[in-house]
Amino acid sequence: MIRITKKLFSLVPKKFKKSIVQTQIFVLINAGVELLTVLFLAEFINIFILNPLTNSSSNTTSIIFFNNFSKNTLFFYTVSIFLIKILFYLILQFAINKTSYKIQETIREKCLHKVLNIKKTLFNNSDDDINLLLGHSDNFGNLGLLTYYRISSEFFIISVLLIGITYQNIFVGIIIITSGIAIYLLFSKLVRTRINEISKQISKARTKQISIINQSVFNKIHIFFLNKSEIFTSKLKAYSVDFSKNSSVRNIYVSSTRIFIDLIFLLIVFFIFNSANLISDNFNGSEISFIVLSIFKILPSLSSLMSSVTNFRTSEYSLDELNKLLLIKKEPLKEAANRKSLSRNNRLEVLNLEFSYGNNEKIINNLVFSANQGDLIGVYGPSGSGKSTLIKLLITLLHPTSGDIKYDGESIYLNEKKWIEKIVYIPQNVNVFNFSIKENISLDENKVDIKKIEDALHKVNLNRFLENADRDLNYEIDNSAENISGGEAQRLAIARSFYHDKEIIIFDEPTSSLDKENEIKLLDEISVLKKEKIFIIVSHSEDVKNYCDKVVEL
Repeated sequence: MIRITKKLFSLVPKKFKKSIVQTQIFVLINAGVELLTVLFLAEFINIFILNPLTNSSSNTTSIIFFNNFSKNTLFFYTVSIFLIKILFYLILQFAINKTSYKIQETIREKCLHKVLNIKKTLFNNSDDDINLLLGHSDNFGNLGLLTYYRISSEFFIISVLLIGITYQNIFVGIIIITSGIAIYLLFSKLVRTRINEISKQISKARTKQISIINQSVFNKIHIFFLNKSEIFTSKLKAYSVDFSKNSSVRNIYVSSTRIFIDLIFLLIVFFIFNSANLISDNFNGSEISFIVLSIFKILPSLSSLMSSVTNFRTSEYSLDELNKLLLIKKEPLKEAANRKSLSRNNRLEVLNLEFSYGNNEKIINNLVFSANQGDLIGVYGPSGSGKSTLIKLLITLLHPTSGDIKYDGESIYLNEKKWIEKIVYIPQNVNVFNFSIKENISLDENKVDIKKIEDALHKVNLNRFLENADRDLNYEIDNSAENISGGEAQRLAIARSFYHDKEIIIFDEPTSSLDKENEIKLLDEISVLKKEKIFIIVSHSEDVKNYCDKVVEL
């Protein structure tokens, strides 16, 4: 528990620490209000129910906390404390949920920022990233922080009620406290390890569900024409069965624990109140009512505490995954200490480049080529020949085993910061975003240069896209690409590169999703635009090769 709590709070941003403390104080006050409620209700039962049944003539309270209240005073305070309890409970729940969801969304934002800004995460499996941003972040809030508050709330309520019982009768208090500790230790020994294992299986099954849904939806057109949807629905069913099965087993453990606790405590109550010698001398009606009410209040609280502990342990896997990502430090891009002003020759040189993973065979062996402004370089080779590796070397995600890549005479690995400012990588499946056209190009909500956007659109012939349909720069693009074609999406990515003054544009299979006509149109436009840039295109297309100034064979 302590280990998981440390992991949980290591993720909480500093600006929320004060809110956490304030909420904890509210939780403690709520426990005190619960104690007062039980005290008042116990005395209320004694005066208004037990005394009439036993023909007692006493009309005043007997528990010393109330200092002999009258019936009317007791009635007024009992109703008042119940109303206060309800109001305070609602305020507490609002505060807990508001704080938890704010922290959860902040964690999600931090994770997204890491995924988008750390070089080593750029080629991570997208399904794992989605599960982090959705599944694990939700688990942080629902199974982690909210459950932590529930545990602390139930713990404080149980504690103050046990203090109250012990104050009334130390023997009964000791029996209940000892029984509670024994139940917890037994629970921990019998089911904790099993529940932790099940929780990991649940999380893995959820990751697989997200993965198959993401992959099948992304390729739905391809699947439709192959008429092979059954394999995807079958696998989703298998993963869902695995998820449901493990979730059900976990819930059975939780429910069984709750039933076990209820039975044990009922036996304790039976034992206590069937000990005639214990009751006759040491108890009055108010004290009996208080202890019985406290025990029956402790029962659901203890059950809730145990199930919450189970859920809290379930969150550990998600907390570990979130910590793993958030602890990754952004490596500062190398920048030459005494960097002289770079000349503007815009010349790229790949010099005797070699790369291998560990001691394995070289993926790239003695690669040499150069490019100047205005060049279109084509990179070709069979699968496994090193095309993706070359891209990673060009964007400095990998460093060569030997050799170098220079731009304007300076190694890109010695001055990564300046190099990153000059290049852009456009993946095979370029995406548009659910933004306006101007935001899709500028990727900024505030600082937008309209004239520069218009120039970029004109260069890639997307101004016709606006004019023909009477659209403007505020036109919202649908990320499903139903209102923009594949060729237009590629041109939008190029326009984005022009707007951000990139000098080198690296394409990965830019025409693979285009028909012949649109492929030729895009290549014609690139051949005109290349005079201002260096274009590097990784491709299998023979048509692309015909447009290249140089072809690099791997």
